[in-house]
Amino acid sequence: MMIRAAIAALGLFAFMGGCASAPAPMAPPPPVSPPMPPPPEPPRPTSPSTESGRFNQGPGVALPNGYQVVSNVLSPAQSYLPRGDRMPTGVVLLDPSARAQNEALCRGLLGRGTATVPTQAEARANDPTGDLLVTHWLLRGPVEDAKDCRQLLEGYDFERARRIKAAYAISNSNGPILLALDPSGEVVFLDLKRSSPEEVYDTVRDWIAVALRSPLDTGAQGAPQLPGGIATSMNRLFAQIATGFSSLVGDQQPTVLAFNDPLVGTERQFRLYQTSRFLVGATFRLS
Repeated sequence: MMIRAAIAALGLFAFMGGCASAPAPMAPPPPVSPPMPPPPEPPRPTSPSTESGRFNQGPGVALPNGYQVVSNVLSPAQSYLPRGDRMPTGVVLLDPSARAQNEALCRGLLGRGTATVPTQAEARANDPTGDLLVTHWLLRGPVEDAKDCRQLLEGYDFERARRIKAAYAISNSNGPILLALDPSGEVVFLDLKRSSPEEVYDTVRDWIAVALRSPLDTGAQGAPQLPGGIATSMNRLFAQIATGFSSLVGDQQPTVLAFNDPLVGTERQFRLYQTSRFLVGATFRLS
């Protein structure tokens, strides 16, 4: 009897020990969260080579006598090239060393109470179908007040300006440059490095006419009358309205500056004309 009781006790102990050693049921694992999507890439600065895809050369609209120079602030992802309206466009290229001239140009182009030209939005509101030469101010990013020259100069994209100047072989200038491109592929620039701040300010109002010496008043002698909205047959838009420039450059023979056109990938030449206040370069003959 004692042996049977001991065996029974051992069996009960083993049974209870086995029950105690059995693992408790595992809780289900928490659901796995899906991976977070990567943050969007910041806008990449536009270079002449990446902008070439948006520039379709061909017949364009000539600048008529009634055209208007207007301003626009340009973000890094926006192109300065001619757009769907087929009008020429301009871009402001500043050098950080020319502080007084840069400030004068900003005041003349965009400054609150000092601008000599309207913004593109203002001009379009007044005349939705007008012929505009949009002159772009390059920015690294948004500014709170697009008419505050302190913000506009602090936010100016000098690196992008440097790349554009290098693309057109005009990096050796340390003054403000106004570069214009027309839809037919002609290029002209006005270098203001020899101009005083006062002269820079006065030039902004109609800088392309200063570069091309195109008379502004209707019927002015020596200027062909170019109807607005009509494509020219020669596709030489700037060249056609440059009649009269010889009064400024005389019969001087231009020097030549070669550059590799970043938009078409071929070697081209600027003809350079020096005056007392300006250096003008154009891909066509002015005198």
